Amino acid sequence: MNASSTSDINKNLKLYPWFFILFRSYAWASIFFLYFLKHLPIEQVLLLESIYYLAAVFLEVPSGYFSDRIGRKPTLIIATVAQMATYGLFFWGESFTVLAIAQIFFATSFTFASGTDKSFYYESVRRTKFKDDYGQMEASLTKKAMFFRAFSQLLAGVLGIYAIEYGYGLSLVLSIGALFLVLQFKEVNAETKSKASFIDQLKISFNYWKVPKLLWVTIFVFFFTIVTHFPYEYFQKYIDLLNLSDFSSFNETPLFTGIVASAAIFIAAFFAGSSIKLRNKIGFTNIILLTMVVNAVTLFGMSYFLSSWVLLLILMRSIPSAISGSPIVAEISPLIKDSERATYMSINSLVGRFGYGMTLLILSNLVTVAEADWSTLSFLLKVGFYLAILGLVVLVAFKKVRKI
Repeated sequence: MNASSTSDINKNLKLYPWFFILFRSYAWASIFFLYFLKHLPIEQVLLLESIYYLAAVFLEVPSGYFSDRIGRKPTLIIATVAQMATYGLFFWGESFTVLAIAQIFFATSFTFASGTDKSFYYESVRRTKFKDDYGQMEASLTKKAMFFRAFSQLLAGVLGIYAIEYGYGLSLVLSIGALFLVLQFKEVNAETKSKASFIDQLKISFNYWKVPKLLWVTIFVFFFTIVTHFPYEYFQKYIDLLNLSDFSSFNETPLFTGIVASAAIFIAAFFAGSSIKLRNKIGFTNIILLTMVVNAVTLFGMSYFLSSWVLLLILMRSIPSAISGSPIVAEISPLIKDSERATYMSINSLVGRFGYGMTLLILSNLVTVAEADWSTLSFLLKVGFYLAILGLVVLVAFKKVRKI
């Protein structure tokens, strides 16, 4: 490695963690469902959510191919600019049309970052003496990012007392900071960019499913993406139905949702930092199965009981993502070539988002009430619970048959 490339790598390793922390802060996540319900009836909220996920389906693979063919840096720039557009539209807009456009921008942001950010970091670390420590480095970075996310979502909840839109204003400011950082990145995979056509790249990526472990992970991603979004999407309305504000001198559900979201992520951050150690102790496949069990338990409580004790389960909602994220990236990244990694990861993401997008589309046609009450919310959460059980059964059966 020449001096120039060494300098580039060191610069990336210095800047990327700050970029990742700001880009993935998601301050809005503690108030977004309340924000949607402020402007739209529940069936339109579900439709709006399905627009995002279905748009992500169309953009996932092309964005991954763009990353492998054109480069990581330009792909991340597009993702960050689209993120800024998303937050700006949510901050100033309120009609279904404007919010739908914002969802499309958000899908663009997520898909162009999906797989590319992890690939960029992996490819940078691999070119250093720390390459054998990548898994733990990824876990430590995830832990730091989750701590910051917890703080930003709590702040968004506090700001929501004054105006629910302020959470998106805060997100916009953080996104501008992320753009400043990504513009300083140095491309590291210029010599390994894909030269295959789009169709050939897809064929190459699908061939990876001949590896049982990679196919098993894809099946997991399909069910996990669907299931993990149910407590994530609906916990805000669940807290609203608990009427916790009756015990305060002001009616501020955003503050409560901000506190719960922040606490959940704060708890999960500790698990994220220890996820690689946990993988080494109980095994990769057991970590994957454990995430489905935790999701099932959380959804069982949320779907069958409207009680304050369920908040203890809601606080567990971020743990599955925390304990599975870094182990999955560390497990599959070495099995995939640099020139194909972002495309493959995008296909995996597509599978999950297509599943959840279709689930939302179906649910939007089944739920026709003007306002979400407990019976409606319970029905939605029960769908998630039964899908969690189905996913767990399929994963265990596949694991035994293919002896993973």
